[in-house]
Amino acid sequence: MFKGEFTYQTIVKADREKVWEFFIDPKTLEHLTSFPKINVLHGDQTAEGEFIHLRIDIGFRKMDWKGKIVQAEKPSHIIDIGKQGYLLEA
Repeated sequence: MFKGEFTYQTIVKADREKVWEFFIDPKTLEHLTSFPKINVLHGDQTAEGEFIHLRIDIGFRKMDWKGKIVQAEKPSHIIDIGKQGYLLEA
């Protein structure tokens, strides 16, 4: 399985407060990501200490991914750590 670090940064030319309010909702991932298809199964907000549970559908396979928000510093950044990822049966 993957071991290491994955970093992703999004640069948006807009007011930081408005961008923060947009990204604080985990359901935003469902609308932003065209591939793979993502469904948020658990997670009401992207806040420090919260757990997020996603189902990722790549067409021929589905994968569940669970992560924990370890840092959410308004309006600057959100850091999460993957806690569990596994393939579901086809």
